[in-house]
Amino acid sequence: MVLRATVLRDPTATSDDRLRLADFPGRKSILITPDGLQHVLIRLKGHTIQLLCDGVRAQDPDAVLEIHTRGFRYGNLAVLAYRRLRSLRQSYQLARSLFKPAPRAWHLRNALIALDSDQQRLSRRQTAIRLYGEQLVAEQWDDADGGLRVRVLNAVRRGQALAAGEYRQLLA
Repeated sequence: MVLRATVLRDPTATSDDRLRLADFPGRKSILITPDGLQHVLIRLKGHTIQLLCDGVRAQDPDAVLEIHTRGFRYGNLAVLAYRRLRSLRQSYQLARSLFKPAPRAWHLRNALIALDSDQQRLSRRQTAIRLYGEQLVAEQWDDADGGLRVRVLNAVRRGQALAAGEYRQLLA
């Protein structure tokens, strides 16, 4: 998600809605397009926050970013991006809770762990323990609906399919 901002020259800015680019840790990159828009990337520990700015040059020492928050509503990706930016400014690090892996990443993770377990000839129950932990397996392995067993079997099959060449679709 890209946040929109206006860059202003204000050496006395203290407002919570006005942030100085220099106050953020991490690597900052600025690309200025011919029409004057500035694409600002703030990178820290593998995560990136992207801003699309107009106004004075963001690298000016007196420049402050006025984030456009109009139209934000609960659940909006812009709200999450704004919370990430605020977290970075306040604590000089990115809150892990604001960067949850996408569900697809968890499916791929589980498929690779299941494939590894399958190649080591571990039982499906042992694979389930690797994926979900002993406590959950102890509670749900023998459930009548077999939900946990099905999830493990599906993870093994996905892992086998990836190893058989389906991984190429991830690269496309």
